[in-house]
Amino acid sequence: EINQTNFRFGELFGYASDELYDTHVTHLVSTQFTEALTGQINTLSTEVDYVRFEIQMKTKDNAEFPADVALALFADNDEIGIICSIRDITQQKELEQELRLAFEQQKQLTELKTRFISTISHEYRTPLAIIQSSSSLLKQYYRRLSDERRLEHFEKIQNQIGRMIELLDEVLEINKSEAVGIE
Repeated sequence: EINQTNFRFGELFGYASDELYDTHVTHLVSTQFTEALTGQINTLSTEVDYVRFEIQMKTKDNAEFPADVALALFADNDEIGIICSIRDITQQKELEQELRLAFEQQKQLTELKTRFISTISHEYRTPLAIIQSSSSLLKQYYRRLSDERRLEHFEKIQNQIGRMIELLDEVLEINKSEAVGIE
């Protein structure tokens, strides 16, 4: 049962300082957490002298908020009591959620960049393979090839170099767009 509160208790829960005297602390807990709080109190009195946990609390007007709760045993002469410290952690939970979302977005961005690099690597390999095979043929068989066939291989090399330049320009454009904030 609640025997004493402080000024911050009234601010947090919306009750007058003595309004909840002789009321069980479970009155301040969201219904689905009543058993959890009772279990923590029972653990406190039989196994340990201090516990700390998170739980959903409720105000006088039934608005719920996440709270960090610390319970500790104390003895005053022959009486044993429990000191309860409650801290609203709504802002902390919101920040944690924002961090989770930011982490997920970063993870997605990393996956996207990995796929992009893989695609670009593949796109560069194709023209390079054509350039390599054409230049090898020209190097090995230059004298055996007709002027027309040599010209075809030189044109393939030039076309593929042009394709690589276009790919590079696209990559640079994407990088430039990212730098100025365009999605």
